[in-house]
Amino acid sequence: MSKIKVLIADDHVLVREGIAAFLKTCDDIEVVAEASDGIEAIEKTGRLHPDVVVMDINMPRLGGYEATIEMKKINPDTGKRPHCSFKGH
Repeated sequence: MSKIKVLIADDHVLVREGIAAFLKTCDDIEVVAEASDGIEAIEKTGRLHPDVVVMDINMPRLGGYEATIEMKKINPDTGKRPHCSFKGH
């Protein structure tokens, strides 16, 4: 069975590393990339096609909400993938 591919987007490196460390303890999850802002998350999502994007709402350059909207414009299938956004860490 293939692993669930996850992209983590957050402007705080410690938050990204903490989430990645936790997810790496799960045998059926693979963290395929990390992004420090919404623009980077859009680029990596388009290239890597993760199954799940864990994304902070408030990030520099482009926030998580806006990045999700852009992801759907570029790749309509993005809406078929689950996204988890969070705020306040």
